[in-house]
Order: sequence, then structure tokens, then C-alpha cells
Amino acid sequence: MEQFYRKFYGDHHQRRMIIGINPGRFGAALSGVPFTDSARLAAPCGISYPGFKSYEVSSVFVYDVVAAFGGPEAFYRDVYIGSMCPRASPSKSPEVRKSTTTTTTASPSPRRFTDLWLRASANR
Repeated sequence: MEQFYRKFYGDHHQRRMIIGINPGRFGAALSGVPFTDSARLAAPCGISYPGFKSYEVSSVFVYDVVAAFGGPEAFYRDVYIGSMCPRASPSKSPEVRKSTTTTTTASPSPRRFTDLWLRASANR
């Protein structure tokens, strides 16, 4: 986590902020970086993660947006992503883990999201 913040936020550049609700159990709960699972931490961010290899649906979507924006360096130079609840509280209960399923919902395409973001940024 420290490597990520030093690499992408280790400057005084002004950024826009996106705030999520809470850490995903296979994303920030493991990596310490909002909307970033260990797979995306390794590539495209270039930071090795020695722990459990994970996949988080929200991380896939966010990193599609990051790629459409021009990659991690370009995206994180202009955007800070955080969570309203920065601490994760994953359940150790087997019943909760077994009953929790990942669903996908229709959402705007990453390219559309990035186009809207850039248009809004130009008008500020």
C-alpha cells in the first residue's frame, strides 16, 4: 500500500477526488488501495503484492476507466480515489462468506465514464 501511495501520490499535484462507499473484500481489504485488487496492483500499476491473489469486479471496472484515461500514471496524477469507510471489516463467518455472491450490474462503459469525466473537468 505504501508503495502505491508513494508512486502515484508522492507529490503536491492538485487532484479531483472520487469517494467510494467501502472497501471490497477482495480489493482494498487485501491491497489497502481503494478499488484495486492484487491483480491490478501488479499490472498495470507495477507493484508486486506478496499476499493472496484476488479479483474484484469493481476493480476491473475502475481499471478499465484508468486505461481509457491513459493509464495509471495519467489517471492518478489527476484523480484521488478513497473510501468513505477506509477500514474493511471482512467477516470470518463461513456462513456469510458462503452466502455472499458477486453480481454484475449494467453500468456505463469505461470509455463513456471517462468522456463524461473529461467533459466535466473541462467545464470547471
